[in-house]
Amino acid sequence: MKGYEPHCLARNWNSGIAFPGDMLADSYNKKAVDEVAALNNYKDFRYKLEGGPHGAIHSAVGGDMSPATSPNDPIFFLHHAQIDRLWTLWQMEKPETRTTEFGGPKTQNRSNPGEATLDDVMPYLNLVPDIKVSEVMNTQTAKFCNSY
Repeated sequence: MKGYEPHCLARNWNSGIAFPGDMLADSYNKKAVDEVAALNNYKDFRYKLEGGPHGAIHSAVGGDMSPATSPNDPIFFLHHAQIDRLWTLWQMEKPETRTTEFGGPKTQNRSNPGEATLDDVMPYLNLVPDIKVSEVMNTQTAKFCNSY
């Protein structure tokens, strides 16, 4: 990483082929989202959500939404609120099992990073107390009290 480099917000609004193109709409339209929601296990759901609606929005907006600096774009937070919503709606279809299904690699771009578990602790760098993943798997609890 190069460090702090002030610049104006950049967006490309692309489809990967033409500008602005269709902005990869087939990856996040109602049909695509319904296909993700219909999946029955977490692993398939996670891969399809990440590789479809989640990744496509980052690519379609482009610019600052593409690299690791994507939280610099205000659209990032709206987008991730929608991804959280889709995951919560999927969980609430079968809350007794889906609020405990979790996994995947702990980090990206590393060989053998290990599998994420519900016992992993999310560090908050003294902003708030660190918490386990298991404590935030259900948005319907007193900790969050979110409903969609």
